[in-house]
Amino acid sequence: MELKDTMVGHTDESGVKLPPLHPRCRCTIMYREIEPPKPLTNSLSDEKITLNINDFGEAHIPMAKLTKYALDSEKAPDKAFAFEKALGYNLGNVDKLVENIKRNVNNYEFEMFDKVLLKTGETAYIVEIYEQGVAYEADIDRADGTIETDTIQHADIEKILK
Repeated sequence: MELKDTMVGHTDESGVKLPPLHPRCRCTIMYREIEPPKPLTNSLSDEKITLNINDFGEAHIPMAKLTKYALDSEKAPDKAFAFEKALGYNLGNVDKLVENIKRNVNNYEFEMFDKVLLKTGETAYIVEIYEQGVAYEADIDRADGTIETDTIQHADIEKILK
């Protein structure tokens, strides 16, 4: 029986058997999703994601941008495919995508001699990068007018200054 390029549902009652069909069978089955993931039934599409982006202030992303466009396989099939295959996100786990965006929106790489504002209110210049996103050597302008070179953690930095 020739079945090349024939789609058969796993609940199909046509009597078609699944491989192995014969001795030394090298037939294969390829899974193909016929129905796209179900759209979200809650009110997530009407919400906005609010992000506090260092140096730029507050930004708002409408959830519909994700749920009704970027992850929607009917409206934007190429984008939805890319999000799913490259990043692992789809309509079923959009909440994880939002969480990832919020967690990483301010994770940017510092360059040598970037001026930063520390959470203490002091300014500092990055003079050595020990590990990007973790620890730096910085010249800190202290309140008494002195400059102290010290190790700072990424979490100590409020924002980068221009």
